[in-house]
Amino acid sequence: AARESAARRLQRWARRCLALRRLMRAVVGAMETKKAADAAAAAEAKAAEAAAKAEADAAESAARAEAARVAAEAADEATKAELNAKAEAEAAEAAAKAEAAAKAEADAEAAKAEAVKPEPPPKAAPEVKAWIKNRPKGGVKVLSGTEGALTGSKRPAEDTPSEPQPAKQLAAA
Repeated sequence: AARESAARRLQRWARRCLALRRLMRAVVGAMETKKAADAAAAAEAKAAEAAAKAEADAAESAARAEAARVAAEAADEATKAELNAKAEAEAAEAAAKAEAAAKAEADAEAAKAEAVKPEPPPKAAPEVKAWIKNRPKGGVKVLSGTEGALTGSKRPAEDTPSEPQPAKQLAAA
């Protein structure tokens, strides 16, 4: 009897679980259907909005084109005398500007010429001044032909010995 009542209880629980599972599936299906319907409605609304915007843009561009055409006609209707007078005024203004620029450039050149002063000769460094004051008075001592030529010796390069004198003395020893 205990086993039978336990089996009945299990069957009841199994039926309830199945019913609950079916109910959950139905709820989830309804939610998915609602989501799909909402998405379709949103897409339809966006499409309608885009179509309305495109129509408004087309109307606006047509109005702009018409306004541009009217403005072009009005500009064409302007007299040639007005255009010529404006062109002459612009030419006179450009000539005045060019003349002012030329005068300013000439003034700048004159100021530049006045401002350019000769630079004073560079001052010698203190060690150069000391060397000039204490330099040997006998001329330059020549060590070899090339050095003599570079230092500006009074002896010609052919007369200078090919080796320095101390080297000859070492070679002889």
